[in-house]
Amino acid sequence: DVEEKIEEVNALDSRQRLEEKALLYEKMTKGDFPDEETGEPYLVDFAQKIIDKRKEVQDLCEKKTVENAEDNVSDIPVPAAQDPSEEWVDYVDTLGRSRRCMKKDLPELFKMDREL
Repeated sequence: DVEEKIEEVNALDSRQRLEEKALLYEKMTKGDFPDEETGEPYLVDFAQKIIDKRKEVQDLCEKKTVENAEDNVSDIPVPAAQDPSEEWVDYVDTLGRSRRCMKKDLPELFKMDREL
């Protein structure tokens, strides 16, 4: 019975410490750091984590901007061809991608799509 009590107290103590650590971690990930000179040193550099996260979000936004710009390429008007076989056409391949090619190349591209 005494051993059970000791084990129960240890479990409660461990749980309390974990909850304290979780609260501290939550604060630190939001940028609320305790005084670094008086506090204990941490194994995780939370300031760097915040910087990395912001960089990751910025990179993702830039990637989306580039993708949107690439999507708009098909909206660019193509100059009229002098020869009808050299006319540019837009089509969708078997993988669902929007493509642009010369009209004369279209049968060969469709053949390649069927072979996929």
